Amino acid sequence: STRGSIGESINEGALLGVLDDIGVRGGHFLLADIVVMVEGITGVGPVEEWMLKWPELVEYRDRDRVRIVTYPLDVSSTSNEDFDFDALLSVNHNLVLFFDRDEDPETGVSSPCYDKLEALCNESRPPVLYHRIREKRCLEDLFSARAVLEALPPDKWGWTYQEESESSPYSQVKAHLGKIRDHKRKLKNQNRRIARAMTVDEMKAELDIV
Repeated sequence: STRGSIGESINEGALLGVLDDIGVRGGHFLLADIVVMVEGITGVGPVEEWMLKWPELVEYRDRDRVRIVTYPLDVSSTSNEDFDFDALLSVNHNLVLFFDRDEDPETGVSSPCYDKLEALCNESRPPVLYHRIREKRCLEDLFSARAVLEALPPDKWGWTYQEESESSPYSQVKAHLGKIRDHKRKLKNQNRRIARAMTVDEMKAELDIV
């Protein structure tokens, strides 16, 4: 059952240490029935918006009164020698992780910390549920062209959508802002708004969201 999860006992010092490693506030983590951890603080908003629209998940949450909390995950923390994945699971074992593929576009080699996190999930007993983006490189590449165009109109943001480009619509906006030396964080702050503009059909068309 996913309700009322407590996990094994852990002393307060260890608890705070484990949660601090990944940048999580203890109260949120402990009170949730299910914790969905998403890479990066700007990745939380889109996943929350997608979950709010997903029909089956909305029904499950409303019917069973399941409390789902979404929180950012610092993937690089797994590279620390003292990172204790088992201790994290002892705090709340109803954990789902969502993180990028993070492969170098030229070499195809991913960062070791991403591979380590995936291995930790698979080697855990029972295995930890996770989704590592496969079809695209990162979460922002999952945004539909229509949603990006709606949330970031070319006439206001000064970019031109190239439908035949191999780059995602989001990456096209990012490249434009880079050329004019605009702060890229300005774009990241729009992630939730773009995800909110996506339809359920657009979400289901992306295998990495499904």
